[in-house]
Amino acid sequence: MNIIAAKVTGQSIEKNRDGERNVRMLQVEVTEPGDVRKVQQVTWSGDDNSPSEGDDVYLIEVSPTYTLAIGIEDLLEPFVNKGEREIYSQANGIKKAKAYFKNNGDLIINDGVKGAARLDDAIKSTSVEDPVFWAWAIRYNTFNVAWSAALVALVAGAGAPPAVMTYATTMQVLLATLGTIPPDLTGKIIEASATVKIG
Repeated sequence: MNIIAAKVTGQSIEKNRDGERNVRMLQVEVTEPGDVRKVQQVTWSGDDNSPSEGDDVYLIEVSPTYTLAIGIEDLLEPFVNKGEREIYSQANGIKKAKAYFKNNGDLIINDGVKGAARLDDAIKSTSVEDPVFWAWAIRYNTFNVAWSAALVALVAGAGAPPAVMTYATTMQVLLATLGTIPPDLTGKIIEASATVKIG
């Protein structure tokens, strides 16, 4: 059983040699120029990756007629520390989407520095985050103060027709200035994970 070094020159999705399922077939060129082969790529369970053209690939000859690609090397320089792992996609030799599992327990996604939000994290809303809602809230507070004053005047008038008319007119004006209640409130997350950072 030989292990052979080669380079990826292309790929396609095809049926495996038994015709039972679709697999990724790599076109590879072995060290000897012109020795081009098509081999099935084998990956770890739970891992679906598509190598780039030019990546190094290691082949194992299961039999004279059956060869598998068992390892891919993209030639990018390693950098993680002992006990760490990084999973990433890449294009043209540049890392793109990344998940970096550090040996201190942190998970860094796409070089992030801001903590990931969780379902029960606290939020805060001010006029900076939602000027529309808080402008309405100010009008609502003004409405409450004026409504209370109008109600006091109505009671003082003992329900006499002039007092009732004044109250009704005042309420019409107040309701007109109040405006439509905003359908939602925008806030800003003020808590986040200390160990999961996203970018």
